[in-house]
Amino acid sequence: MTCVLLYGPAGAAKSKIRPALEKFHPELVAGMNAQRTFIYKAWLKPGEVAGVDAMRATGNTLREMKATIPNFLLLKAGRSNHYEGFDLEWLKRMAEDPKAVGIFRVSTEGAEAISRHPYVSGLQGLNIIFLSPFSRQELIDLRARGGMPLVDQQIAFATIGNISKSVVDKFGYTARAKELITNSAKRAIAVMRTGHFARYVMPLKEGTLDPVWAADTLTGSAERVVNSIALILKGQAPDYYDEKWDEDLLAYKDPT
Repeated sequence: MTCVLLYGPAGAAKSKIRPALEKFHPELVAGMNAQRTFIYKAWLKPGEVAGVDAMRATGNTLREMKATIPNFLLLKAGRSNHYEGFDLEWLKRMAEDPKAVGIFRVSTEGAEAISRHPYVSGLQGLNIIFLSPFSRQELIDLRARGGMPLVDQQIAFATIGNISKSVVDKFGYTARAKELITNSAKRAIAVMRTGHFARYVMPLKEGTLDPVWAADTLTGSAERVVNSIALILKGQAPDYYDEKWDEDLLAYKDPT
């Protein structure tokens, strides 16, 4: 078995993967529920569940944990001033346990830091997965047509399409909603440039709001991604994933 960490831009359906696994791969439920999270946050995002997505901890508590727990990683989350902590001792224990089945959503900053951390970066049982609205080939094709400005434009458009309805439903057609949508689109452009930190990049066309997630059967890339992650959680090789991205894929120069 293994441990999976998911990250990706806003609206990339990261929150849909675990419920889909529970629904379509019930054989994994007991194992997933048996693993407590290794993530600690001073502030949970809307939709995150305390004890499942992260444990609540104040900023002072997180700093105390950093000072007293070996290999405890402390970071600022995104553009906010909120801290998040990662208990890498616990993460390593899960990744090395042949019976453990763990799946967690992590921030972009967390995924990058964990992928680089010498204590856990080489663990065979640790699989960091980037969920992308575009495949590597699609990005290369866009770049050939219009350069990086077109790539960034399409990333922004995809993010806006994936999140606009939920933001407007919550905030209405307000300046606050416009600000959130604009900031999420800008951040998605930066997040897409971190895909090379992942062991696997999985193109996922069905965003958070796609009706496929509520259907009785999964279809399209949603089905392929969920089934591939299920295989990874069972300690097998996935049958669907894009090539591992190189660092220059979305850089403002010709890819190598």
